[in-house]
This record gives sequence, C-alpha cells and structure tokens, in this order.
Amino acid sequence: MKFRNLSSLLMIFALSFFMFSCEGDIAETDAEIIQNISTKWTVGETGGAEYDVTISAGTGTNEIKIANFNDYGPSVYAIATVSGLSITIKPQILDNEDVVGTGTIASDYTSISLSYSYDDGTGVKNVTASLSKYIAAKQGEKQNVQ
Repeated sequence: MKFRNLSSLLMIFALSFFMFSCEGDIAETDAEIIQNISTKWTVGETGGAEYDVTISAGTGTNEIKIANFNDYGPSVYAIATVSGLSITIKPQILDNEDVVGTGTIASDYTSISLSYSYDDGTGVKNVTASLSKYIAAKQGEKQNVQ
C-alpha cells in the first residue's frame, strides 16, 4: 500500500513538473505577436541614419503597417506580414520607390532586425536596420530600451 501511495505521489510530482516546465514553450499567435510589437520604435540604419517608426496592426489577420518606413514620413505606411517571429515586406511602391524586404522579431519583443531594398530610380539600395522600442525620456528626449 505504501508503495502505491509513493508511486502515485511521484507520478503527480512528475506530471506537475512537466506541465510547468513546458509552460514557456507555448507558441503565441501572430495576433499576439503583433500586439506585442505595435508601438513606436527607433530605427538605426547601417551608415548612421536614425529615425522613428510606428508599427500597428494592419487589416489582415497577420498584417502590420510600419508608419514612416525608410523615413518617408509619418503618413507613408509599409505593409508587411508577420509569421511567428518573421516579418515579410512584400514588394510595394512607397514614395515612388520600389520596396521589398524581410525581418526578424526578437523573442522578448525589444528589438527587430530588418533587411530591405529600395529602388529610387538610380539603382537598388540595400538597407540593414535595427529597431529598438522607443520610450520618452523625462525631459522630452528619446531613449531606447536596450
């Protein structure tokens, strides 16, 4: 009898341990990921250009809008899709330039890496950009979450 109680207790303990250890492995939906990245970001491009963008949910279930993409202005939106932690910027024309690219979202949602190209009519330019979440400083200066 003691053996049965002990084995039952061990079985419950093992099952509980397994359930709690797998808790963080549950994949989030694209909608939850979009919710986590829908905010203002500071962009740092290779070569030194820096500006802010705002990411918001698009009209499709896995779609986002990136306002001020490539520093085109706050009323210019790049449309992209999210699939897990990947971003795809489908070919589109923004500010009279052909744009296309991809990106990766950090699993803690504090940064996004983008690689994209645009053609302004003088040739294709490739851009590598790092986005970090934007937070306002106390005196109105911007700070980035690191």
